[in-house]
Amino acid sequence: MSPEQLTILQQLSPDEVIDAVMPPIWEAIDAASTPAEGLGTLTRPAQVLYLALTLEHQVLNGGFHQFLWNVDDELVQLTGPALRELGAELAADLLADVLVAADEHMAAQPASTPPVAAEPLSEEEIHRRILEAFSKSAKSAPFDPFDAAFVDLADDLPALRMNWLRTHAECFEVRGLA
Repeated sequence: MSPEQLTILQQLSPDEVIDAVMPPIWEAIDAASTPAEGLGTLTRPAQVLYLALTLEHQVLNGGFHQFLWNVDDELVQLTGPALRELGAELAADLLADVLVAADEHMAAQPASTPPVAAEPLSEEEIHRRILEAFSKSAKSAPFDPFDAAFVDLADDLPALRMNWLRTHAECFEVRGLA
């Protein structure tokens, strides 16, 4: 990113900054066979930004349950260290507490065997069962207090991201800016 682009970025809203910086990162993730593989193609500063933003978007959209449900476990494990690099120590500590709670919650769940279908399931039935499992899991998961705590921390994240971009400007491609 050029010094001129950085100056322009500093005048934009947090959402506009994301719109300018994230497309090449998302393209790299999407082009790979797995998100972890795509992450490996990025510079470390881009990895940190991607992991922190993924956590923020998932948790603010549907809580830590959604984050743990939607994000590959390998990326979940990389997110805490990324948050610490970003300077979001409290968010990293909170994520560590969430992962302990998730492990304890899973250990307390009875083992179950999914029912065997007599015939192949339709796409609609597979989708319905996934949504049903997600809803059932969300009702029993212990994440509500963690979600509320994260919402309180989330206001600090845009400034941390901007500082990160400023510090590592040479590692990012920017689109849509002069």
